[in-house]
Amino acid sequence: MIKNIFLDTSIYIQKNFTFQNNAFQSLLNLSKEGYIQLYTTNITHNEILSNIDKRIEEARPFVNKVKKDAAILRN
Repeated sequence: MIKNIFLDTSIYIQKNFTFQNNAFQSLLNLSKEGYIQLYTTNITHNEILSNIDKRIEEARPFVNKVKKDAAILRN
């Protein structure tokens, strides 16, 4: 019997959007082997992209500060 699996945005957030981690890879393998069927929605997809964009924007000032502070290392 095939199990139907839906992953909510919170799972992706919890895994820090690391799609290559063991948990996601295991799910993909189970899906390929026919044990489970993975489902998502456009809403979930858009929420994931929005959360990734949000985290990038939050990190940008810190990255820019490090680049500025590390400018001396270019000499």
